[in-house]
Amino acid sequence: MNATSLAPAAVLAPVWREVVADSYRALADAVAGIGAAQWDLPTPCSQWTVTQVVQHAAGDQLAFAAALGVGAGPAYDPFAPSGSLDGTGAELISAALDQTATAWATVTDLS
Repeated sequence: MNATSLAPAAVLAPVWREVVADSYRALADAVAGIGAAQWDLPTPCSQWTVTQVVQHAAGDQLAFAAALGVGAGPAYDPFAPSGSLDGTGAELISAALDQTATAWATVTDLS
């Protein structure tokens, strides 16, 4: 039996935590690289600025955490982000990733 014939959970079982951790680092690094003058720039998401995309990403993480039983989810609609931050984008993402990491730590099995 080769890897392509296995169920997705079986393929991901040995590596999913590493994949999640890598994705957190990539998101945090991307947000850390946003310059002060870039937050209001347009994005390929034609209706959203950079700030709104970051809010969406943070809100999705908080929603994932809530689905796993940790936290109440985002206080805003991640699909209608305001474009206004309280604090920094890095703080927003860090808090969301911390909460989601806590939630994923409660998962013992992918099946």
